[in-house]
Amino acid sequence: MTKFQQRLFHFGVVLLIALVVGCAPSPTQLPTIEATAIPTSSFGIPSTPVQPTLSPTIPVPTDVNQTAIPPTASTLERIKFAAGSTSATATGHLEPSESKQYILHVLAGQTMTINLAFTAGRAILVVWGDDGDVLLSDHAEASNFQRQLPTTQDYHIQLKGRPEGSTDYSMTVIIPSINTGAKRIEFAPGSDSSTVNGTLQPSLSDQYIINVQAGQTMTIDLTFTLGNAILVVWGADGDVLLSDHAEASSFQSVLPTTQDYYIMVKGRPDGSTTYSMTVTIPPKP
Repeated sequence: MTKFQQRLFHFGVVLLIALVVGCAPSPTQLPTIEATAIPTSSFGIPSTPVQPTLSPTIPVPTDVNQTAIPPTASTLERIKFAAGSTSATATGHLEPSESKQYILHVLAGQTMTINLAFTAGRAILVVWGDDGDVLLSDHAEASNFQRQLPTTQDYHIQLKGRPEGSTDYSMTVIIPSINTGAKRIEFAPGSDSSTVNGTLQPSLSDQYIINVQAGQTMTIDLTFTLGNAILVVWGADGDVLLSDHAEASSFQSVLPTTQDYYIMVKGRPDGSTTYSMTVTIPPKP
């Protein structure tokens, strides 16, 4: 090859390279290729991807009524004294952490004594008034109580079993009689009713007592020329026939037991009261 041919060949190569470079696309013109990863097994063999199983979301209905489990309620039992007696005894059994509740009516100024004895386990004594006044807390962990009571009302006695075992108990409640100043209502010969009159200062009360036979119907009516008052009726055995919570001024009931019955006229705190009370007890049919 002559020198002229060599130069011509070199020129052609250079020209070809220039044409190729000039026709190549720029980096911005190159398409972006996204590589898809092919899952492989541990042996390098492609395997089919496992699609996760999605649990469908199940809506919770909002209109479903759920049955609430009520708390265990203590059984309430009223303590009654036999006619002419000043004490009463109650026995029972408590499962671990179980409680038993009693209630009785006591006059202001009376002293109540409670003694617990056990043949198995042990329990804690709690005492409070119907007005919410706590006389003996469970923090004392006591099994005996004695106190002159400040108010005429129902008093609650709770026995709380301990959590470590069951309890068998005997509870004796003693309330000696006192002179309450109650006025005894007497009927005139041949009469089946009697009327008494009185005046009360704010928040003070008058007490009356009358003996009634079982099966007789006692009716009590209060009328007022000044103010207003509340009627309360209970038996000497502690059975409350009409509570002050009723805020009543009249009463009628067939009496269940032959005994003395107490009648209290409670004045209201907002003023004095002048009242007339008629008690009617017809003979038994």
